[in-house]
Amino acid sequence: MNLERQTILNQIAEREAERRGNEGLGIKMLFDQLPKGFSAEQLQGLLYALADKQRADSMLKAVERDQVKVMIMGGGAPGSVGGMPSAVAVPAP
Repeated sequence: MNLERQTILNQIAEREAERRGNEGLGIKMLFDQLPKGFSAEQLQGLLYALADKQRADSMLKAVERDQVKVMIMGGGAPGSVGGMPSAVAVPAP
């Protein structure tokens, strides 16, 4: 049982390492295609925007599959306006 569990954990770790490696290659390829002269802040903004898009796509997919019942909005995240977070019920698709 423990050997079987460890084998599965190793497979998951290998897939995660491969995913991260592919993600790094994708970012390198993106940077190689960008015009030269981008500042560090601009590159950081680009990476944050890509991460935000990926999170939004994942959330949309989860909502479409009815896997999300409530979303927490706001609450002092970087760049957000307002203070207290609010819970928003997600209607069934």
